[in-house]
Formats: sequence, structure tokens, C-alpha cells
Amino acid sequence: MNRFFNSSKIIGLLFVSAFVLSACEDEPGPAACAIEVLDDAGNPVEGATVYVNADNSTALIDKQNKVGDLRSEEVTGSDGKTRHTFTEPGKTKEFALEAVLEVRVWKAIMRDTIPDTLVGRGSVHIYPDKVTNETITVR
Repeated sequence: MNRFFNSSKIIGLLFVSAFVLSACEDEPGPAACAIEVLDDAGNPVEGATVYVNADNSTALIDKQNKVGDLRSEEVTGSDGKTRHTFTEPGKTKEFALEAVLEVRVWKAIMRDTIPDTLVGRGSVHIYPDKVTNETITVR
């Protein structure tokens, strides 16, 4: 009887462990991108506005088949870099997705005494649980 009792305890413990482990499967982390902005000479551009978004022709769908409206705007620091992490629209909780996003960059400057704007464009493919790096050159 004692041997049967110990065996059933072990089997029960294994069953509960398997159930708990399968229920706690990790969700992938949020998708993010790091954008570096450089001028024609390869120098970092401080103070450039970096706008990352999904253009209207791209449908972005998460695991629950909800279309995401993804956009983020940041200003580069002295290193010429920004970081964009995407959250579910209307919520603060980050969620994982894969998407191709459009990147637009601009910075107002003065050329001699004439106002001008440096601009650059590109795209970035973001993945769950990963930070994708992209470099944009402004002219």
C-alpha cells in the first residue's frame, strides 16, 4: 500500500508540474527598433525628428487578429539614435508583433542664412523579442 501511495504521489506531481509549465509558457516580448541618423559625412545628427509608422497599405495583425495602428515619434540625442518600442493601441501593455514599418526623418537647419531641412526615409522590419537596428542618412 505504501509503495502504491508513493507512486501515485509522484504521478500526480508530474501531472501538475506538466500542467503548470504548459500554462506558464512565456509570451514573446515587444518588438522594437533602434534608428541611427547620420549626415552625408557619416556623423550622428542630434535633434532630428524620427517618425516610425505603418503606412496605410500595410495591415498589421497581432495574435488575436487585431489590426494595430503603430506609430512612434522620437528626437535623436547627441549620439544620433532613437529607440521605438510598440504597444497595443489604447493600452500601456507592450505586445509582440512582426511588421515592416516606414521611417521618416527630418531636421530643420540653416544653410548660410537660408532655412533648409535635412530629410531621409527608409523602412525597418521589426520582430517580437528583438531590437532591430536601422541607419538612415539625411541629406
